[in-house]
Amino acid sequence: MLAIFARKGDINGTARAALSVISSIAVTPLLGLILNSTRWGITIQSVSCTVGAFILVTSAVGSLRQMRLAPDRRFAIELRLARPAWGSGPIDVVTTGVMIMLGLGVLLTAGYLIAKPKLGEVFTEFSIVGQDSATRYPKDLKIGEQGGVTIDVTNDEGRDVTYRIVVACDGEKPSEIGPFALVNHQKWEKDLQFSFSQAGQNQRVEFLLYKDAEVQSYLGPLYLWVDVTE
Repeated sequence: MLAIFARKGDINGTARAALSVISSIAVTPLLGLILNSTRWGITIQSVSCTVGAFILVTSAVGSLRQMRLAPDRRFAIELRLARPAWGSGPIDVVTTGVMIMLGLGVLLTAGYLIAKPKLGEVFTEFSIVGQDSATRYPKDLKIGEQGGVTIDVTNDEGRDVTYRIVVACDGEKPSEIGPFALVNHQKWEKDLQFSFSQAGQNQRVEFLLYKDAEVQSYLGPLYLWVDVTE
């Protein structure tokens, strides 16, 4: 606003404050659109640097414009503790009231967000990979021959969580791994061996993940199809 209206009498203080808020709301998304088409993208760092650079450039332009004016014609902020002039007109009264409510709303919203920040997305990663190669799973086994996979569990729930894993093969008694506790962002890996006692085509191996003391599986089943021969 200083770069556009450098003179003291260009617009009154209420209009200048209102236009400042409106221009902030309008300029920031436009800067975001420009950033989105660059290699930096939209991140906290890129947005902060871009908005800061915009403020510095426009402030420099405003200062140069003021330097070309006589001192008594330059706009300056004067802090005076006085009762608002409510008799100046209904438009000024309404505008001033709206600005006060907007300011209070911003302060209350900022205080709420600081006191109670919103958590990001919470989830658990659960996967099985081949032991020799990530995509090479045991597909053909003989009776009693062991097949192996690596189980991965990563806790991104925002809190400490206790997990257990149930492995079930066709016609076999299910086996259980755990319980084991993971802190937030901790990853757990374990090599698992399984085998079959009966021959058959397309026998299914299931991996189910349970969280805390829940009786229903939290994730899964992940499964493999294995052909078992004598």
